[in-house]
Amino acid sequence: MTQIKDIPDQRDHIATLLAFQEVARDLAAELDLEVLLERIMEYNLATMRNLARYDVDAIFLSDDYGTQRDLVMSPRDWRHFVRPRLKRIFEETHSLGLKTMLHSCGNIRKIVPDLIEVGLDILHPIQPEAMDIFELKRTFGADLTFQGGVRTQDLLPYGSPEEVRKEVLRTLEGMAEGGGYILEPGITLQADVPLENLVALIECVVEV
Repeated sequence: MTQIKDIPDQRDHIATLLAFQEVARDLAAELDLEVLLERIMEYNLATMRNLARYDVDAIFLSDDYGTQRDLVMSPRDWRHFVRPRLKRIFEETHSLGLKTMLHSCGNIRKIVPDLIEVGLDILHPIQPEAMDIFELKRTFGADLTFQGGVRTQDLLPYGSPEEVRKEVLRTLEGMAEGGGYILEPGITLQADVPLENLVALIECVVEV
């Protein structure tokens, strides 16, 4: 039988998965994670204060609260463990005159109202494969700026340049009215995206 030690190139991924399983187990058991989360928050606050010394417009936090279908934890657990600490970070960010930006992949629709309430200004990357980005704009566009929205799981890697242009125009039509939208791919581009599709995306935006 194959052992983990026999697959050295997979060890880091397996270790990460096991660590996440342990955290998920602790969340489900309602164990005390407060000390760990407080220290993570303090680290983020210290990093933010250092960054704020430079000529920047916003502080960008990167987290992932969603899978393709739903949150990685219950809304109740997110509101208990994560929301108060995000609120603290966002409040201090605003006190320094900076905007707040947050990255979270996946379907996080259930907590978007919470993110607005704790002071989020810009949400990234609003993956259209996971959420209805046009519904997000209709419902929350008055309170939140959206960044992202161009499909990276199928369109950019496998579509034609013309299909990319059509989708970019459709996305702009549904998201840009009234402002509060920054167009870009739904997530980081990988090597499977043909150069001509990237050029088509950029040219389309410049032409508009």
